[in-house]
Amino acid sequence: MSRIGNKPVQIPAGVEVAVNGNNVVVKGPKGQLELDVFEKLAINVEDNVLTVSRPDDERETRARHGLTRALIHNMVVGVSEGFEKKLELAPRDRRGSRGHHLRGSRQHPRERQGYQQAAGRSDRR
Repeated sequence: MSRIGNKPVQIPAGVEVAVNGNNVVVKGPKGQLELDVFEKLAINVEDNVLTVSRPDDERETRARHGLTRALIHNMVVGVSEGFEKKLELAPRDRRGSRGHHLRGSRQHPRERQGYQQAAGRSDRR
């Protein structure tokens, strides 16, 4: 049983889905995408809901069931909302969140020093 393959795909307003045999065409405000579907799978569109069903439980049919549903869902999202890439900045290592470290050619990292400490000066005189 494919959990992803059994989920219905909601088709938002402004997106048209046409099924012609093994070919699925999705049109929307951001463009048009096409997909050739595995011949054993059946695609049904009713009341702005698309479902993918399979006739048997053969290994290849089961594998392509969830894949096809995911590809069609991504097509619907792509023509309606578009693709967005979000980056998350993370520290390079476990010490990166505690401050700046200088590695250079030294085996052990050194804490970054201020100007007065690096010049050998101190506030005490």
